[in-house]
Amino acid sequence: MPQGRSEASPEILLGEVINDPGDERMLLFTGLRDQALRQLREAPGGDMEGIFIAEGDVVIQRALDAGHTMHSVIVEAARTRPLEFDIGSTPLFRMGEPVVQEIASHRRYRGAMAAFHRPALRPIAEVVAGAHTAIVTEGVNNPTNMGVMLRTAAALGVQALLVDPSSCDPLARRTCRVSMGAV
Repeated sequence: MPQGRSEASPEILLGEVINDPGDERMLLFTGLRDQALRQLREAPGGDMEGIFIAEGDVVIQRALDAGHTMHSVIVEAARTRPLEFDIGSTPLFRMGEPVVQEIASHRRYRGAMAAFHRPALRPIAEVVAGAHTAIVTEGVNNPTNMGVMLRTAAALGVQALLVDPSSCDPLARRTCRVSMGAV
């Protein structure tokens, strides 16, 4: 069993079901499908500054394996399958159908989503120190394309990522999902 995973997560069956997308516990997870709104929320001074969202058990586990710290986790109330990652003392919330419809990009979403604390940007010299291969993006503004590039780069053993200001966020929800957490 990979590091950080638990045999079972009975906590997903317990607790209140949140049916109001406006509930303050859901606010980090709502309004993310609108790219312009999400970028405003993630910008300095926005309510999501310093946060990124990982979607799906595999992506969440990879974020944990990379050393990222979870803020909170949400799962669909109907989920009965154990979580494939250990939440430790991280708050877990169960979302009802109205919240699923607001958050998920497809109707029968059965995964989990986690809000993580975004790592601080590092100096370029530190990022490339010791790396034999690196990928540099310029003007990659489509999160799907960025995710495919990152997943391919990881498969080829690329060790560093440099993103120019005109490229999309490599920690955007869709990028993380498409890359399968390869960021």
